[in-house]
Amino acid sequence: MNEHVVGSGLGGRRELLVILSGERAEDALKQLSAKHNVQQVASSRVIVVEGAQNELAGLRAVPGVLAATAGELPPAVLENLDQSETLFVAAWLSRTKEGPSKQRPGEGLSWDAPGFVPPDPPAGDTESG
Repeated sequence: MNEHVVGSGLGGRRELLVILSGERAEDALKQLSAKHNVQQVASSRVIVVEGAQNELAGLRAVPGVLAATAGELPPAVLENLDQSETLFVAAWLSRTKEGPSKQRPGEGLSWDAPGFVPPDPPAGDTESG
């Protein structure tokens, strides 16, 4: 199962995808928000919370929670999502499968850091610097 760590130094905190039941979604979201940092709300039924892997069972036990995962969702759950929810879940899964953000040469450095070439000026820019 793929897991996406939320930042560094958070003691194994991860992004967890939670699917809520339509009729109990509002109450479930209130209960989840009281104990977890809600990272994203894609719809009234699809949210991402910050939590640890060992909290998944507790999330699933909340009334109104249909599924909670750090990876793939069961096909039966996916089939009941609308088009925008399915798109959000697919994008979230794609991002979490990639793992932490890509590390690029010079990541986090100023654009003119030693050893790197500054970007070309915009076309038509006649100023020289």
